[in-house]
Amino acid sequence: MFECLGSISKDVKVHNNKRSHWTTSGVLGGSVEWDADIIEARENELIAWASVESADVDNSGSVRFQPAPARGTSVVNKMSIEQNKKRC
Repeated sequence: MFECLGSISKDVKVHNNKRSHWTTSGVLGGSVEWDADIIEARENELIAWASVESADVDNSGSVRFQPAPARGTSVVNKMSIEQNKKRC
């Protein structure tokens, strides 16, 4: 399910059909990691997620897939990202 999201993440590990662990590039060559839960999924139509409460970076979003006649599939990705203020 996450094979095509490599452009926004270095690594995605799927724990089960609901939870995954994400790793991506951070500032100054570091990395940022978080767990996210799938909150809605409709095959060939929608994947929506939200990070778990303990995430370093609060994020949520969705990817929608819609038929695009004569072109294949239209993909719309929406994301909301906010760094937690609790870090020093």
